[in-house]
Amino acid sequence: KEDFNVKIIVMNGPRVFLMNSIGPFNTTPPKVNLAGIEMVERGKLNIDLKTFIKGKHKPNNEKAINRNTKYVFNQGTVAYFLNQNESSYIIQSFPQIVNPTLNEERLKSLTSSIKLTESWTYEAKKLKKSFVLKTKEGGQAFLV
Repeated sequence: KEDFNVKIIVMNGPRVFLMNSIGPFNTTPPKVNLAGIEMVERGKLNIDLKTFIKGKHKPNNEKAINRNTKYVFNQGTVAYFLNQNESSYIIQSFPQIVNPTLNEERLKSLTSSIKLTESWTYEAKKLKKSFVLKTKEGGQAFLV
């Protein structure tokens, strides 16, 4: 907390990543040192104080994150998507914060244990070709 001059640090994990590779796109992101562990800053998510204090946000609500990243999902990989109308979101990772037994096999049937709001669908599909998702320099990605 002292190194970054912040009042609180909230751990975001454990988390299992689903992409086959991740890396910077355009420029290399800055490195930070956390308790002697060198890490790469992949993105910054700004959360307003009211949301943080309540610990809740609207379900399936889009949140912008500033990042400079390229994700690669290889051909033949099973990818998981949340869809709403014309928008699709690929699931980059899943947390084991609430449910430590959640694993990739259970993602295939996740609709049986989650409640999606109206107009949202969930699907798992095997990729027929590699899929590369990247942000532009200074761009945004959207989290749900």
